[in-house]
Amino acid sequence: MAALSALLILAPSAYARPSSACIATADHILEILNARANVDAHVLDSLNAFKSAQEQSLDLKIEEAAKAYNMDAASMYQTSLQEREAIAAQMEKRFGMETLYRDHLIMLTNCGTASEQNELGQSKTKFDLTVTALQAELG
Repeated sequence: MAALSALLILAPSAYARPSSACIATADHILEILNARANVDAHVLDSLNAFKSAQEQSLDLKIEEAAKAYNMDAASMYQTSLQEREAIAAQMEKRFGMETLYRDHLIMLTNCGTASEQNELGQSKTKFDLTVTALQAELG
């Protein structure tokens, strides 16, 4: 019975984890860019739109998983928030908060590739142009 309980806890969490990682990635990049003076406002807007769309998608995934697994959506959301905070702490430890590295762009690109159109917060073309513009901001 304990194994079944563990699976019920892990299954919904794993369902939401990609969105949590993408939100944490966008947050980390935004924190770095917001500390800079001359960042293109379109890039910031695009990243904020992406983050917002990922958050909306995550909320929907949690609601769907809560119904499917007959679990409390609020506790699942709290678990996803804790995962996001852990990912953010790992990113801060690995990269710091001042330099944008190619790894950031790879993670963001992977998020864009794995996301459905409605999870991008913009057209795929605009998202790709944002990632390309971010290359000018690298370390």
